[in-house]
Amino acid sequence: MFWLSSAVNLMIFYFINQWTPTILSNAGYPVTDAVLAATAFQFAGTAGGLAIMRPLDKFGFIPVPILFACAIPIVACIGLDGMPEGMIIALVAASGFCLLGLQFGNISCETNIYPTYIRSWGVGSCFGAGRVGSVVGPIVGGYLISIQVPVKYLFWLAAVPLVIGLINAIILTPLYRAEAQGQNAALRPQPAAGED
Repeated sequence: MFWLSSAVNLMIFYFINQWTPTILSNAGYPVTDAVLAATAFQFAGTAGGLAIMRPLDKFGFIPVPILFACAIPIVACIGLDGMPEGMIIALVAASGFCLLGLQFGNISCETNIYPTYIRSWGVGSCFGAGRVGSVVGPIVGGYLISIQVPVKYLFWLAAVPLVIGLINAIILTPLYRAEAQGQNAALRPQPAAGED
């Protein structure tokens, strides 16, 4: 389930990161605005990664499905017709906040779940699954652009995998909590023989 969460998230992250400047400039927005949107995407993504850390410490995996839920309408609205340039840039930035924040959340929670003796394999395999998504997203996006799918449909289609990610994250949240609680209980010092 962590593999799916990483793959879906990075699929859409890299689609938006790679293709948004081209899509926006092809849609008639000034090139400077398209580049500004891509820059805002990265800066807001870094802010999202930093912003999710304390809630993860406090609430466990819960911030991840919340960010998935926020990312769905944000991504779907990026390509709406007649949006002013400032609103497009703000939506692209907000999508970066959610998507990179999600990735930070996935990585942080993966490291908490895998036991020490397989942690490097576990987290590395999640990275591998995520990288599959990061390759597939831009390829599929490039194909859809090449067959001239309208801009609004490109971003509506990009929101669909995020719905899958949300469902997956909702299912994963109680599983994560149970596993984390079990590991914490195992790490607590046990009373010595004869102690109450």
